Amino acid sequence: MFEIDFIIVTRNQLEYTKRCLDSILKNIFQNSKLIIVDNNSDIMTLDYLRKLSRQLHAAKKIEIIENDRNLGYAHALNQGLASSHSAYVFLCNNDIEFYPNAVTEMISVASAQEMIGLVNPNSNEFGLKKYDGEQLKRWQGTWIERCHTSGFCVLVKRKVLDQIKGIDLDFSPAYYEDMDFAERAKQHGFLCVVARGAYVHHFGTKTFLPKEKQAAWDKNKALFIKKWGGTKWFAFLGSDALVNDEVLRKSVIQHLLQVARSHIAIIHIFIPPAALESFQNIHDSFRVQVVPAWAAEWFLLFKTWRGRKKKPISHILTDTPQMQLKLRRMKKLVQTPVEILEEFVSASSYKAKSV
Repeated sequence: MFEIDFIIVTRNQLEYTKRCLDSILKNIFQNSKLIIVDNNSDIMTLDYLRKLSRQLHAAKKIEIIENDRNLGYAHALNQGLASSHSAYVFLCNNDIEFYPNAVTEMISVASAQEMIGLVNPNSNEFGLKKYDGEQLKRWQGTWIERCHTSGFCVLVKRKVLDQIKGIDLDFSPAYYEDMDFAERAKQHGFLCVVARGAYVHHFGTKTFLPKEKQAAWDKNKALFIKKWGGTKWFAFLGSDALVNDEVLRKSVIQHLLQVARSHIAIIHIFIPPAALESFQNIHDSFRVQVVPAWAAEWFLLFKTWRGRKKKPISHILTDTPQMQLKLRRMKKLVQTPVEILEEFVSASSYKAKSV
């Protein structure tokens, strides 16, 4: 049995497809397989894929599924998944390029914890505009949790696929199917992460025309929100005790992670400057801001006021009863519920499964 499957969906765009497959073949291992699902590409793309198939056929490293019409990205992924049996499965657009060690680093991160289920590489998709080998070496073995993984290139463990059984075709032809897949994985306690030391460049959508993309995007965004709800905004105001109390600091971070894992969340975190290092590079839902103790409440109030129409803070969370009481006494200014973080997590009906 192959240990690694690469499922790549193709639809024309020969030069990007070549670049994608060449980069995979440079990183490919003896125990891996290409599963290419083609959505009725032009003859030049098909000729290239068939030639590649003949080259790799003897080693049984490739399977090409040719559709006689464009079935859409979601359906094509499910076709590829039906042919996949490996422990690690890469779901890939054809407009990406793997850089050195990306595959090994993603697998290493996936193996680091049992409940890491979905792994993205670092990418221009997430703000790292170009490959930086020295920086990536410093990040090896580290990861940042995400609310969702992005579908341009995601490693999925077999145990995840055993639980959630592929892509929801309600999101066909494409868009938001990756976020739905991640939400279903999270329901089973799996984590979504970015392997910081792996790099894959994403050239952007090369298959859909702008009008097609917008129509599919709007339809599936509405479907996703109906199924899972929209984004919720939270604010956390940390006390000075976070600076010297390591037990409290670790407890706060774990409880904030539970909030992030249990919601589609953005959490604005206001903490003393000396506590900053502990809160960095943990979860992409964390928006960390250092504030001096004398001004902390006013920073929080400004954020609550500024976002009240488009991004309303649903709950203000804090780490001590003293801070909670202080904010509640400002009830004319603070109309958002103020709760102790630990109590909120314990009482929440959205409480995450233990991981």
